[in-house]
Amino acid sequence: MKKLNAIKNTKVAKTKIANTKIAKTTLAKTLAIGAAATAVGATPAAQEAAAAVVPPSSLNVGDKYHFVFVSSTKGPATSTDITTYDAFLTNLAATAGLSTIEGQDVTWRILGTTSSVNAIDRFNPTAPVFELNGDKIADNGTDLWDGTIDNPLDTSETGAGVGAIDVFTGTSSSGNDNAKPLGFNGGSGLMKMGRTNLSTTGWVDNSNIAQAASGNRSYYAFSSELTVGGIPEPASAVGLIGGLTAMLGRRFGRRFGRGRQA
Repeated sequence: MKKLNAIKNTKVAKTKIANTKIAKTTLAKTLAIGAAATAVGATPAAQEAAAAVVPPSSLNVGDKYHFVFVSSTKGPATSTDITTYDAFLTNLAATAGLSTIEGQDVTWRILGTTSSVNAIDRFNPTAPVFELNGDKIADNGTDLWDGTIDNPLDTSETGAGVGAIDVFTGTSSSGNDNAKPLGFNGGSGLMKMGRTNLSTTGWVDNSNIAQAASGNRSYYAFSSELTVGGIPEPASAVGLIGGLTAMLGRRFGRRFGRGRQA
């Protein structure tokens, strides 16, 4: 009888070990699938570029901030619907792998003014604003709209510099309607623009240039508010996997324990 019980217990123990291995394998596959799902819609190059996007080094874990970029792809300024530009920039950011940063979903919108909404009402942040390369643009909304910025806003969604180019904004340097907003005069009028090589008022309202709204120019985009350290540290992730594995092991243990008692 003791020998039979010993054989039975050995089989039970082997079964528990096998099921624990299955549980670990299932968990690993689930995590791998989840990681792969976050990359859907972005090219391998975009995924690599997005992985290189890190919070500005001047910030600490828990600090809030925003990113901004200049669109590498150009478009017209004929629409009076601000969401038309938002959708364009959202798709551009997604292609560049910027839909998530540090595990946080990111919303991208145009930094611009139409006849129905002012840029300052869309973007008047309390947190600092940075380019994707880490250069600071402004400390907050007050600093952003005071007539100057800390550095020229000249980095695209890919992280590359764009040089000196014109940008459709439709806004004054204070972030309000400058009488020539996006879609002005049915999209047939001359549009005020910003210039990427300037850090004076001309960054957003360059009085020296004007362009027909039907022409193609870049746009400025700003992100939703982000937090430094938006995903668990690697050690925390390992701890999470270990905890889930232990939980599954206990569950299998209770199941087989009940089987032995029966």
